[in-house]
Amino acid sequence: AVVAKLLRVLPNALFDRLMSGRGRKPRRS
Repeated sequence: AVVAKLLRVLPNALFDRLMSGRGRKPRRS
């Protein structure tokens, strides 16, 4: 259960940063 929570929380935080950064910084890759 703990692993599933981490797997869901970690990617979620990363996605949030990517989506937020997409508006401010231009796409590099």
